[in-house]
Amino acid sequence: MVRAFLLQEDGTGAEYERSRDFFYFPFDFFRQGWHTKLGLAGTSVLLIGLYRSRRQPWFQLRTESQSAWYDISPDTLQRGLDELRDAELLHIHPRRVRDNKARFGTTTVNEYLLLGSFATPGTRPSSDLEED
Repeated sequence: MVRAFLLQEDGTGAEYERSRDFFYFPFDFFRQGWHTKLGLAGTSVLLIGLYRSRRQPWFQLRTESQSAWYDISPDTLQRGLDELRDAELLHIHPRRVRDNKARFGTTTVNEYLLLGSFATPGTRPSSDLEED
């Protein structure tokens, strides 16, 4: 007699538990033709952005340290950010923060906000954050 068990997808052999950790992928990605307009880097960063922005609309994505987390190269991550910015799907707000390891004691950290159909409902960049 065969018995089947649901196990976790990570290969640990642990019993399956339904995850509440998911996000909705907007149909406008296909309706507006973004699946043909964006390259692989842009689509990858869009998916990362959708995942990151589901808890908080503004998110940070440091290319050097977080590219390994998502298993893509820092260059690919940067190309994707640039592609989304050029497509006007991503607003970038640079912010200076203290960093004792930096040469002058501060460094610039970018905060990102998805725009258009991919924006978190009720959010948009305020006029005081607009870049000149």
